[in-house]
Amino acid sequence: MKLTFRYRFQRNRWATIPATVVLLTMLLGTAVAAAANERVHLTFLSYFSIHNRDLAQQVVDEFNASQDRIEVELQLAAGNTLQHAEEIQVRTASGVAPDIFDVHPAQFYQFMADGLFLDLTPALERDPAFNLSDFHPSVLESVKLNGKIFALPQRISMYVLLYNKDMVAAAGVPAPSASWSDAAWNWDAMRSAGRFLRADTDGDGTMDRFGTAISTGVHQKFLPFIWQAGGRLFDPDYTQLTLDRPEGLEAIEYVRTGYEEGIFTTGGIAQLVNGQVAMTVEIPPTMVQLRENASFEWEVAALPMGPAGAATTMQPVPYGVAATTKHPEEALEFFKYLHSTEVGIRETVNGILLQPRRSVVTSEAFTSNPPPSNVQTFVQALEVARPAPALNLNYSQAVNRINQALAPVWRGEADARAALEGVKDAVATLLQEGK
Repeated sequence: MKLTFRYRFQRNRWATIPATVVLLTMLLGTAVAAAANERVHLTFLSYFSIHNRDLAQQVVDEFNASQDRIEVELQLAAGNTLQHAEEIQVRTASGVAPDIFDVHPAQFYQFMADGLFLDLTPALERDPAFNLSDFHPSVLESVKLNGKIFALPQRISMYVLLYNKDMVAAAGVPAPSASWSDAAWNWDAMRSAGRFLRADTDGDGTMDRFGTAISTGVHQKFLPFIWQAGGRLFDPDYTQLTLDRPEGLEAIEYVRTGYEEGIFTTGGIAQLVNGQVAMTVEIPPTMVQLRENASFEWEVAALPMGPAGAATTMQPVPYGVAATTKHPEEALEFFKYLHSTEVGIRETVNGILLQPRRSVVTSEAFTSNPPPSNVQTFVQALEVARPAPALNLNYSQAVNRINQALAPVWRGEADARAALEGVKDAVATLLQEGK
């Protein structure tokens, strides 16, 4: 017996169709409905989340629970930053790139230049929920290439001055200024304070307490001093080394003579915590170590003004969407949540500093947990901060050559101009090859 179904296809008219057709239609409809209800699966590969795994997983879980359309899987990097970058590149070449990922700032330009990041500009400007006006222009500039935004920072690093309030007060010197526009807090003032703060605490004839810790990497803590003098590492077109010009040499001499006098020393936050220095040039995340370990009162201040004015670095920890993602709209939806004020405040509470949104830096979550009290120092820093000059594929190799050349200069064993002259051609070649 042939099984059939009757259905009304017009008013008062009936037709008969085979049962197999009905069953196939029903199964197809069920499959379509299931596909419609199936979540889009996204992978989020992160290196920086290893520093706060539980919070990162909570953020992902809460996003997944907030809707029924997208499911994000958090994947944590297994190696160091270079291995993390290589994994992204290999997975991209194999057609299985993560949908969202972060990279170390040192690899950011290469990832932009190689087209691994999706151009976010249209989505960020179209969707008011991203609220780009909440980001300082210098923050957005640090994640741009050729005017296009390829990432948003999950946090930003800038160099500020952290100092031991008790030690400064005991030396009877004025405290470093919280304002980046305070002309009285300048190179001379830092040098003068250092002369009172340095000490031979064990009486062996050698200084073992110093004024300020300033490491000598031209791509790190020394870079703001180059800018404060009006110098720069390279020319704007990345064709040659320009640190050997008078402004750059002035910055080198200022720091070198500070080492020579026992006013400055190398190091950083560990030296401040241990009482070996009164001040240190550092990035905001190191404040967590002070909050947990300092046995003294401490505060944040601006870096001193140099002959050309105030300056510091702006370095993002960039998070972006893969250019090859098959689900750009869904990836952007999670990306929007990841960079929301809500998540930024939670990260601030959990010590992930410094958040890029103004609304977070000025929120009670940040300001109600002093020290530091001088929160305006961070906000003002954005007015004088500049992205590191890393827009060249051979940037790391070039600065390594410069640092190697200057190593004997910091020890007082070589002349800065001659040392830089010796690597000028090699640096120019690297820059040309890295364009």
